Amino acid sequence: MKIVADVNVIIAALLANSTSRKLLLSADAEFYFPAQSLVSLHKYEEELIQKSGLSRDEYVLLKSELFAKIALIPNEAVSRHIDNAFDIMGAIDDEDVTILAGAFAVSALIWSQDKHFERQDKIHVLKTADMVKLFGDTV
Repeated sequence: MKIVADVNVIIAALLANSTSRKLLLSADAEFYFPAQSLVSLHKYEEELIQKSGLSRDEYVLLKSELFAKIALIPNEAVSRHIDNAFDIMGAIDDEDVTILAGAFAVSALIWSQDKHFERQDKIHVLKTADMVKLFGDTV
Protein backbone atom coordinates (compact mmCIF):
# COMPACT_ATOMS: atom_id res chain seq x y z
CA MET A 1 0.00 0.00 0.00
CA LYS A 2 1.36 3.41 -1.01
CA ILE A 3 0.74 6.26 1.44
CA VAL A 4 1.79 9.91 1.26
CA ALA A 5 2.33 11.24 4.78
CA ASP A 6 1.20 14.79 5.41
CA VAL A 7 3.50 17.28 7.13
CA ASN A 8 1.40 16.99 10.32
CA VAL A 9 2.08 13.24 10.48
CA ILE A 10 5.84 13.77 10.16
CA ILE A 11 5.75 16.50 12.81
CA ALA A 12 3.83 14.22 15.20
CA ALA A 13 6.46 11.52 14.65
CA LEU A 14 9.29 13.96 15.35
CA LEU A 15 7.72 15.44 18.48
CA ALA A 16 7.05 12.30 20.50
CA ASN A 17 7.29 8.55 20.59
CA SER A 18 3.80 8.59 19.14
CA THR A 19 1.57 6.25 17.21
CA SER A 20 2.60 8.16 14.09
CA ARG A 21 6.27 7.45 14.75
CA LYS A 22 5.63 3.78 15.44
CA LEU A 23 3.55 3.41 12.28
CA LEU A 24 6.10 5.16 10.08
CA LEU A 25 8.92 3.02 11.43
CA SER A 26 7.19 -0.35 11.39
CA ALA A 27 4.03 -0.50 9.25
CA ASP A 28 4.20 -2.68 6.17
CA ALA A 29 3.48 0.14 3.73
CA GLU A 30 5.35 2.28 1.22
CA PHE A 31 5.53 5.78 2.67
CA TYR A 32 6.15 8.86 0.54
CA PHE A 33 6.65 12.56 1.14
CA PRO A 34 7.02 15.38 -1.40
CA ALA A 35 10.64 16.54 -1.43
CA GLN A 36 9.56 20.17 -1.62
CA SER A 37 7.61 19.76 1.64
CA LEU A 38 10.92 19.30 3.45
CA VAL A 39 11.03 23.11 3.44
CA SER A 40 8.02 23.13 5.79
CA LEU A 41 9.75 20.76 8.17
CA HIS A 42 12.97 22.75 8.07
CA LYS A 43 11.06 25.96 8.82
CA TYR A 44 9.90 24.50 12.16
CA GLU A 45 13.06 22.56 13.01
CA GLU A 46 14.22 24.65 15.97
CA GLU A 47 10.73 24.64 17.46
CA LEU A 48 10.43 20.88 16.92
CA ILE A 49 13.76 20.20 18.61
CA GLN A 50 12.75 22.33 21.58
CA LYS A 51 9.27 20.82 21.93
CA SER A 52 10.48 17.24 21.44
CA GLY A 53 12.98 17.46 24.29
CA LEU A 54 15.57 15.84 22.04
CA SER A 55 19.08 17.10 21.58
CA ARG A 56 19.93 18.31 18.08
CA ASP A 57 21.89 15.10 17.46
CA GLU A 58 18.99 12.92 18.66
CA TYR A 59 16.57 14.89 16.47
CA VAL A 60 18.80 14.53 13.40
CA LEU A 61 19.16 10.79 14.04
CA LEU A 62 15.39 10.36 14.46
CA LYS A 63 14.68 12.35 11.30
CA SER A 64 17.19 10.17 9.44
CA GLU A 65 15.52 6.99 10.75
CA LEU A 66 12.10 8.24 9.65
CA PHE A 67 13.25 9.29 6.19
CA ALA A 68 15.01 5.95 5.72
CA LYS A 69 11.44 4.57 5.65
CA ILE A 70 9.93 7.41 3.60
CA ALA A 71 10.67 7.84 -0.10
CA LEU A 72 10.87 11.42 -1.28
CA ILE A 73 8.75 12.30 -4.29
CA PRO A 74 10.88 14.37 -6.68
CA ASN A 75 9.79 17.95 -7.33
CA GLU A 76 9.41 17.23 -11.05
CA ALA A 77 6.88 14.44 -10.37
CA VAL A 78 4.88 16.65 -8.00
CA SER A 79 5.01 19.57 -10.44
CA ARG A 80 3.27 17.54 -13.14
CA HIS A 81 0.18 17.32 -10.88
CA ILE A 82 0.31 20.68 -9.13
CA ASP A 83 -2.26 22.43 -11.35
CA ASN A 84 -4.81 19.65 -10.88
CA ALA A 85 -4.15 19.57 -7.12
CA PHE A 86 -4.45 23.35 -6.92
CA ASP A 87 -7.81 23.24 -8.73
CA ILE A 88 -9.03 20.81 -6.06
CA MET A 89 -7.38 22.12 -2.87
CA GLY A 90 -6.22 25.66 -3.66
CA ALA A 91 -9.42 27.34 -2.49
CA ILE A 92 -9.62 25.06 0.56
CA ASP A 93 -6.04 25.13 1.87
CA ASP A 94 -3.16 25.90 -0.47
CA GLU A 95 -0.67 24.27 1.93
CA ASP A 96 -2.29 20.90 1.14
CA VAL A 97 -1.82 21.24 -2.62
CA THR A 98 1.70 19.73 -2.58
CA ILE A 99 0.59 16.69 -0.56
CA LEU A 100 -2.33 16.06 -2.94
CA ALA A 101 -0.07 16.50 -5.99
CA GLY A 102 2.39 14.06 -4.42
CA ALA A 103 -0.38 11.50 -3.94
CA PHE A 104 -1.36 11.88 -7.59
CA ALA A 105 2.29 11.53 -8.63
CA VAL A 106 2.77 8.14 -6.94
CA SER A 107 -0.86 6.93 -7.07
CA ALA A 108 -1.12 6.77 -3.30
CA LEU A 109 -3.48 7.37 -0.42
CA ILE A 110 -2.91 10.29 1.94
CA TRP A 111 -2.36 9.98 5.68
CA SER A 112 -3.33 13.21 7.40
CA GLN A 113 -5.13 14.58 10.42
CA ASP A 114 -6.00 17.71 8.40
CA LYS A 115 -9.78 18.05 8.03
CA HIS A 116 -9.34 20.08 4.85
CA PHE A 117 -8.63 16.89 2.93
CA GLU A 118 -12.15 15.68 3.75
CA ARG A 119 -13.44 18.38 1.39
CA GLN A 120 -11.98 16.65 -1.66
CA ASP A 121 -12.96 13.28 -3.10
CA LYS A 122 -10.14 12.51 -5.54
CA ILE A 123 -7.73 10.74 -3.16
CA HIS A 124 -8.74 8.61 -0.18
CA VAL A 125 -7.47 10.06 3.10
CA LEU A 126 -6.59 7.99 6.14
CA LYS A 127 -6.54 9.37 9.68
CA THR A 128 -4.13 7.94 12.24
CA ALA A 129 -7.01 5.88 13.68
CA ASP A 130 -7.50 4.32 10.24
CA MET A 131 -3.80 3.54 10.07
CA VAL A 132 -3.97 1.81 13.45
CA LYS A 133 -6.88 -0.30 12.18
CA LEU A 134 -4.88 -1.27 9.11
CA PHE A 135 -1.50 -1.78 10.76
CA GLY A 136 -2.38 -2.10 14.46
CA ASP A 137 -0.26 -5.15 14.97
CA THR A 138 2.85 -3.03 14.32
CA VAL A 139 2.07 -0.35 16.91
